[in-house]
Amino acid sequence: MALCIYCNKQAANSGEHVMPACMGKFRNSEQLHDKLCIDCNNEIGKSDEQFCRCGPEAFFRIIKGIKGRKHHERVNPFYRGSTGGKPIEIKMQHPYIENCEIFCETEEGAEKSYPARHVIVRDSNGKHHPILIPNRIRETRDLQGELELKGIANSEFVEWWLSVGDGEKQRRLIERLCAGLNGKIKWSETLPFQKTEKQNGVATFIVNSNYFQAIAKIAFHYFLKHFNQFTGCEREFDGIKQFIMNGGNPDRWVQQVKGSFVHSLNSRFITTDKYCHLLAINKNYIDIRAMLHFFVGPKIGPHRYYEVFIGKNPERIIYPQNIGHQFVYFDKPDKEGYSGRIDQLLTTKIMPCKQQLFLIV
Repeated sequence: MALCIYCNKQAANSGEHVMPACMGKFRNSEQLHDKLCIDCNNEIGKSDEQFCRCGPEAFFRIIKGIKGRKHHERVNPFYRGSTGGKPIEIKMQHPYIENCEIFCETEEGAEKSYPARHVIVRDSNGKHHPILIPNRIRETRDLQGELELKGIANSEFVEWWLSVGDGEKQRRLIERLCAGLNGKIKWSETLPFQKTEKQNGVATFIVNSNYFQAIAKIAFHYFLKHFNQFTGCEREFDGIKQFIMNGGNPDRWVQQVKGSFVHSLNSRFITTDKYCHLLAINKNYIDIRAMLHFFVGPKIGPHRYYEVFIGKNPERIIYPQNIGHQFVYFDKPDKEGYSGRIDQLLTTKIMPCKQQLFLIV
C-alpha cells in the first residue's frame, strides 16, 4: 500500500471526500483513495469546520437548507464560530430607532432573514449598540463582560429581541440577563420588524487561515482525483501540502478573484436554474491552477471565485490540459439521500483574472 502523501510515514488507507461532506452528498461522487492516512485526513479535515460554518459558504448552506453528517453537532453559525473563525454577522437598520442596527439570522431553506437573539444598549454618548446573545452568555456578568470588551460597560439597557425559534425558556433567560443592567426591561416583538419595508442587510464573515486551507485542500484533492499521472508526492506540490497541513499566509496559494470563470467553460452543459459549485483545473506549460466557484445560483451567489496555485508543472513532456465539473443541487434530496449530482464539463483555455478581492476582515 502507498504511503500518505502528507506525512510519508503511515499507510494511505483513508478515503477522502473531494467536496466536504457538509456541502451535501452528490451522485457520481467518488472518494480520493490511496493518498492519505487516517491521522492526516483527520488533521486537515479540521479546516472544513470553518469553511462550512464561518465563510460565505456557511450562509448559502443555510439558504439552501443543506445539512452535514447526521452524527456531527448542529451549530447555528449566527451565534457560534469555529476553529478561530467568528459567527456570521448580519445587520439591518432598526425598524424605528434611527442610526441603530439590529442583528439578524437567516431562515433555513429560505432566502428570508429575521431578528436574532440580542439586546440593544445605549452608551453615555447616546449611541445605540446591538449585543448578540449566544448560548454561552448565561448570567448577567457574562453580558456585562461583553459590554466591557466593547468599551461600553456603563451603557443603559434599551430593549431586547428574541429569534423566531426562541420560546419561553429563552425569554426568561434574556429577562434575567438584562435585569441587572440599567434601564427599563422592554421586549421588542418581531412583528414591527415584519411590517417594515424590505431592507438590505450587510453580512460580515471573519475567518483565518483555516478557511483558506480548506479551499486549498478541495482544489488539490480535486486535481489529484482527475489527473492520475500525478501521485501527489512530487516536490512541486510540497508547498501546497505544507499550507494545507500547517497553514500560514494564504496569499501565496489562494487568491480571490472578482467575477466568474463560467465564460471559460462550455456553457451548453452548465445548469443555470439551480445552485451549483464549479470546479476546474488549468494545467499549462508553466504551472497548475484550480478555479473554484461555490454556490453559483439562479438568484444570488458570491460574485467572486477562488484561484488556487497548486504548483509548478512537474511533467517532463508538457502539454496543456483542462478539466471542469459542476456539482448541481437538486430542488430537494432524492429518495437515496443525494443532495445533487456531478456533471463533467467541456473546457476551453482558462485565463484567470488577477483582480483580487480579499475576505479576511
